[in-house]
Amino acid sequence: ETWENVWGIWNEITPRYGEAVRRISKILHFFGNSGVLHSEEWLPHTTEVIQSSIVFASKFPTHNQTVWLLVNRATRNTTGKQLKISSTPTTAKFYDCYHGVEITPTTEATATVLSFDIEALGYGCVVMTTSPDPTLNQFLAEMHKLTARSLESYPNDWQPLQQNVIPISPTTHVRQAPTGMVTIPSSWFQFAVGGVEIEGDPLPHAVDVQWPWEPHPWRWHFRMLPITGFFMDKYPVTNAQYKAYLAASGYKPRDSYNFLKDWVNGTY
Repeated sequence: ETWENVWGIWNEITPRYGEAVRRISKILHFFGNSGVLHSEEWLPHTTEVIQSSIVFASKFPTHNQTVWLLVNRATRNTTGKQLKISSTPTTAKFYDCYHGVEITPTTEATATVLSFDIEALGYGCVVMTTSPDPTLNQFLAEMHKLTARSLESYPNDWQPLQQNVIPISPTTHVRQAPTGMVTIPSSWFQFAVGGVEIEGDPLPHAVDVQWPWEPHPWRWHFRMLPITGFFMDKYPVTNAQYKAYLAASGYKPRDSYNFLKDWVNGTY
């Protein structure tokens, strides 16, 4: 489960973190749907990792394939030998399922050694299988394309998206108040509102909305706004006036549910 802003609770997701989630979730979905990640022989921490001081791995064995999920906790890239497996089937094939490429194993004594790259603070995935199928090949092709760009190339600082108010065209100006309306003179309005988000200020935790005078979204908004003069009906619209308007305009709402609910046969 991954979310950034739910019920006003804010989890900051940077572009790098978002891209990492996208890649890892694809791996978890693929092997989760195939049942591998439900292996009863799951090992939360396998000792087959060679660079065990900085790389950690979980192992998920099944009858025809085994998956290793790896994390590089170092702030530098790790390359070369990563896994040393004591026993493997002679027909086994190995794939770097994070980068979507096949791994050519080497042998040390009776053990199989797998070499591949894991970038700094990055992730790895290896699958050993005796029967590759088309779905695996398609998944590997997709991962190869998805990981062509390194995580390091994505910004790891968060910036809020800029918001813009969509302008609304003003109505036609008239010089005198129409019949039945009065003039409301221009004035100033103190606009002061606050959002209900748990987090909100200051950056880099800017949430809520962004008004045109603000450089970015934030939770608290204050502004003295000029209100131009306008005309307002002196009295509320009567049923008779509204019926006349409907007859003249032919107006009908797209969704007529409960429209004129209290009227009977088109009249009030």
